[in-house]
Amino acid sequence: MIRFTAFAAAFGAMTTLPAGAAGLKDSARINEGLIAIGMADEIRKNCPSISARMVRAASFLKSLERHARSQGFTEAEIDVFVDDKQHKAVLEGKARARLAERGATGDPEGYCRVGQEEIAAGTQVGAMLRGK
Repeated sequence: MIRFTAFAAAFGAMTTLPAGAAGLKDSARINEGLIAIGMADEIRKNCPSISARMVRAASFLKSLERHARSQGFTEAEIDVFVDDKQHKAVLEGKARARLAERGATGDPEGYCRVGQEEIAAGTQVGAMLRGK
């Protein structure tokens, strides 16, 4: 199965933030988008009846990158942000917490139920998933 490489690319490792990358860290649109990617990734990894829509996920990730550029962030600032391990952990924690609040806490049933709800509701998370 093709790995959710867009998710891995979005959640990298970083040590120090230049001013622009710090601004990206505070962008609600970027962070909410990455949390959605994280939620979709957790669902597809933990629910055997749901897979990722790779093209849609990659397209959504690219849209976040385009948004960052439209806000004046440079390629270098975006790269530093993408490589921030600390921020990655924060966003992953938020994605997992949101899933846990809805009952996705370790068993496939919970992840599958939340995934199906997201797909049915047409959310950004659901748009990156499909039933097998």
